Amino acid sequence: MKPFTVSPAITSHMVLQRRADTRIWGKAARAGIKITVTLGTYTATAVSDIEKRWEAVLPAMEACTEPQTLTVSGLEHTECFEDVLIGEVYLVAGQSNAEMTFAAEEQTTAYYKTLLDDTPHYPLLRALVQHRRDVEPASFNQNITDTFANKKVSQWRVLNSREATMSVSILGYCFIKELFLALDKQVPVGLVMAASGGSPLYDMAPGEISAVYGYTADRNELIAVSGIYNTMVAPIQNMTFSGILFYQGESEMNEPRRRLYGYMLQSYVAELRRRFRAELPFYFVQLSSHPEYERSYWTNIDTIREAQFDTLKLVPHSYMVVARDCGWREGDLNMYHPYRKDILGKRMCMLALAAQFGRADMEQVCSPLPYEAKFSDTKAVIKFRCVAGGLALHDGAKTLLGFELCGADGVYLPAKAKITAPDTVEVRGVKRPVAVRFGHLFLAYAENANLENSAGLPAPCFELHKDIYKLNV
Repeated sequence: MKPFTVSPAITSHMVLQRRADTRIWGKAARAGIKITVTLGTYTATAVSDIEKRWEAVLPAMEACTEPQTLTVSGLEHTECFEDVLIGEVYLVAGQSNAEMTFAAEEQTTAYYKTLLDDTPHYPLLRALVQHRRDVEPASFNQNITDTFANKKVSQWRVLNSREATMSVSILGYCFIKELFLALDKQVPVGLVMAASGGSPLYDMAPGEISAVYGYTADRNELIAVSGIYNTMVAPIQNMTFSGILFYQGESEMNEPRRRLYGYMLQSYVAELRRRFRAELPFYFVQLSSHPEYERSYWTNIDTIREAQFDTLKLVPHSYMVVARDCGWREGDLNMYHPYRKDILGKRMCMLALAAQFGRADMEQVCSPLPYEAKFSDTKAVIKFRCVAGGLALHDGAKTLLGFELCGADGVYLPAKAKITAPDTVEVRGVKRPVAVRFGHLFLAYAENANLENSAGLPAPCFELHKDIYKLNV
């Protein structure tokens, strides 16, 4: 019997997070076993506790592109992991649009042919890919308390070929590739993909969070409440990350989930940060559009988008990518999964470059965000940040579309809107308005909700109410 074992999340070819404490962990045959971890010139020790767990913490390290050997030793037993790099590491979470890979269907693969075939593949890009199909029929146990118990963890892979890249999240890959290039190809970048198709938030959140919101009954025989978290995220929650990339919300359309969505997302992010032991930036996507002929499947998508917008004021250090101009279009084969995620990955990367790396100006790379709405007897006046050179209309349009006003009767009516200053929109059409909204449409395309900034980034769908709205961005 081995005196100790190392977590299956620790493998050769992995990327460790730079400039932060790095945890290497596992279990021992008994309490009191001393374990030494070495990576290059860095060394850390740990002693297994009464529960036979051990965790060694390597100090903050600078980026390293030269392959290193990670050595774990104790009681004359040694385990080695080769080709370990130090750089930036991001967690990709969500449901199927986060999980969607280049191999999703023929149209998607064809769209990314140049990326997959003709452009360089970089050995400094790495991924640990958790597909649900890889862990089924493993029990999605609701009550996992030992993060080492579930050994269904994939191996890290080097993304240096078409074959290695095909089954990786498109959103995640496009993000890390853009980041790698922006950091002058001097910082390795890794992604850990723990997204699962069709997952409501109560399956993805830890059990304590799901229970607070009243979710205790399992969805079906395979997946328990919080089962996605316990099976796909708990085994890697001791890792150190740079940030979280998130695309989810399609499974929250029914009552009461859509009304609680923003608040449950707030709790979910707070708990992830607590468990990952860092105030990780949270980059998320506001949902795109889906085909008209499946409207009944996507009920309340407009209100989910508005709840996602409200996440910006509920979750500190959160950043939203607007996707409504990258959604389903006539001729697309996949009604569930818009394939233009390269645009979203790049937008998300630009937000990270501004928020974390000081290599971009948030005013230039973020969609225009309304931060204040003032109402009078005849109009609503909305102030925006992140307007780049100023607010604009998509594709040179003459009329601003997509705004509605609500009066005291609670009924929204189409309203006339115009840009009155580089950062200001004035909306009229209802006497004594008490609320205003933008992009409250099933098909919220750029042409029918056509406000954007001079950088061509579309304004988000949002709803603002009198006297209670001010976004701290």
